[in-house]
Amino acid sequence: HAVRGIVDYSFLKINEMTDDELMRIWYRYLSEIKELIDWGNFCTLAHITYPYRYMKFAGRGELLDLKNKSREYFEDVLKAIIQKGISLEVNTSGLRQGLGTTMPGDELVRFYRELGGELITIGSDAHNASDIGADIANTTEKLKNMGFNQITRYKNRKPYMVEI
Repeated sequence: HAVRGIVDYSFLKINEMTDDELMRIWYRYLSEIKELIDWGNFCTLAHITYPYRYMKFAGRGELLDLKNKSREYFEDVLKAIIQKGISLEVNTSGLRQGLGTTMPGDELVRFYRELGGELITIGSDAHNASDIGADIANTTEKLKNMGFNQITRYKNRKPYMVEI
């Protein structure tokens, strides 16, 4: 959730930071994700857009869209997980936490698909029992409409494809 040496995004005073300061931290976040991918000892990349939640709530979410330099960083990260056989998690928590979108959002998930990404997982990020499985069915249908035919599940780190 955090960049080395910097507090978690949830504690940053985003409204007091310049665009350049925020973008520097954002690019470091994606660079550290890339380092994690290079290490590669995991199955699913989750929270790729974690900082977006806090930036959007502070009215600064437009800084992270795919129209700016973030696209290059995302492309590097997404191509790396595709090459390593690491799946991308679509997290439904943003739908019930005021963002109005999954994390990552539709645009980034479509970009992943365009790059050849096929391994995708869905998580509800339930921190309490009432959120277990929240919005999974709707998100699965949305992924199908984006061209995904399967969802990836893991057992003992072995992927199993589940038809949608």
